[in-house]
Amino acid sequence: MEPIITHSFGASHNSGGIRATLFVQAPQEERDENNNIISNDDIEPGTVHLEGTDIGQAFVSFRESQHEHLVMTIGVYLSLLQFMKKHWLQVSACMDKRINILKKINNQKKSRKNISFNTQGSVTYQRWFDVCFLHYQKYSNNDIYPLQPFLHLQILNKSIKLDPDVFYAMSLEFDKILDKLTQAGYKYEGPVSFLPQ
Repeated sequence: MEPIITHSFGASHNSGGIRATLFVQAPQEERDENNNIISNDDIEPGTVHLEGTDIGQAFVSFRESQHEHLVMTIGVYLSLLQFMKKHWLQVSACMDKRINILKKINNQKKSRKNISFNTQGSVTYQRWFDVCFLHYQKYSNNDIYPLQPFLHLQILNKSIKLDPDVFYAMSLEFDKILDKLTQAGYKYEGPVSFLPQ
């Protein structure tokens, strides 16, 4: 079985793309166009190189974008997928309820003569997956923040942004990815431990 598995969804005209390259084993050495050996020393076995693209943007080659990837263990990646599959719709719905409360408060017109109330706010969800920090924020005022909110994943001082709808769609393939990893020799030990919220 191939020691490298690619799990990806390409970008469309209204969503970003996500590509995860899973290295179950260390990759074999590669050669460039001049037949020179390209070192793979910086690619650890048991890791995932995760990247996102902007709306409508195609992926570039792995080598060209490698230093922009967020690198995590396969266990952390599987934990993220499992969380998205099991809990994301509920988390997102809860956040939308709170945003709607803010909008409802903001839409109340003058309560008394010459007194009006105007507010805007945001709702934030944060969670640790071992060393990976997930941050997601939605705003009540779409005029000030017109762009779709993104998931921000961070490990140490490196972060990427991902389209949450695309990542959720990818999470629905959790069982298929786990099956491929098992065939490639990966032993799944369950979700990684979560740091306190």
